[in-house]
Amino acid sequence: MLLQTVLRARSPLLRSYAAVSTRSLSALVDSKWVRNAQDSGKPELLLLDCNHPASYPRGHIPDAIPLTLASSLLKDPTPQSTGVVSPQLFADVVKQLQVPKHATLVFYDDEMSLKATRMWWVFRHYGFPVEQLKVLDGGLTQWVADDNAVETGELENRETPSTLWTQPVDTQKLVGFKAVQEGIADPAT
Repeated sequence: MLLQTVLRARSPLLRSYAAVSTRSLSALVDSKWVRNAQDSGKPELLLLDCNHPASYPRGHIPDAIPLTLASSLLKDPTPQSTGVVSPQLFADVVKQLQVPKHATLVFYDDEMSLKATRMWWVFRHYGFPVEQLKVLDGGLTQWVADDNAVETGELENRETPSTLWTQPVDTQKLVGFKAVQEGIADPAT
């Protein structure tokens, strides 16, 4: 703590960073935050269940949508893979989910938030504003431990939002393993 204080005092960059409230930038939300957002009738709150598709009918957070393609979003099997699903498949998923333009997305799972945080990263990679992306701290397990309701059954039909999220994707942000190896071998890079 003392070292951080000294560094902030000496560095203008760290001083300005320290002035930013990290609380407001947090990607983690707790079950109380989700309940408050649901109770306020926030129309553009999307809860995304990142568990295995077979888990959804057995129990999920009320009004959650199954992100059944979570496993396919984890890896892109093409030879030139960057480890992230293709922009086209991602666009198809967003279209299928009917993500409203200004929605706040809350990802959760019951696997120590591994899939939820991966989905947070994938959506962030493809241009979703970071302030609109959240991960439920503790996932479904914590939701249940906090005595919150759980629904069972399949997803019912939802209303289609009037404006859907669209964003051009910068495909140059990532490179595959082969490109990294070539970069290491090339002394000019």
